[in-house]
Amino acid sequence: MCASSFKLPDLTYDYGALEPVISSEIMTLHHSKHHNTYVTNLNAAMEKLEEATAKGDVAGIVALQQAIKFNGIVYLFVKKIILLNAYTVWHVFPRGRPPKPLHLLAEPCPRRQRRR
Repeated sequence: MCASSFKLPDLTYDYGALEPVISSEIMTLHHSKHHNTYVTNLNAAMEKLEEATAKGDVAGIVALQQAIKFNGIVYLFVKKIILLNAYTVWHVFPRGRPPKPLHLLAEPCPRRQRRR
């Protein structure tokens, strides 16, 4: 087992806090499944790295670098997004709720005219 394992940060707000802009079902799926996959993959790669290092398997160590780099960067990004969303929910939206309707997201974006 890897000496230091990474953990998916808990949200500081309810999955439904961003409704109607983002549904609680999407937030649940995105946080508990999608983001958790990166954390799981990072922990697995770190455990394999520890094993490869103990065996002196240089090729194995090199092969794991991409998985560690990719999943590690996403892990850090997820932590920042969770903090940014928490700030938005509690400090930007009135009373912790998004405005209804959030007209910029509720309406389709206008199509740009092509230059001739």
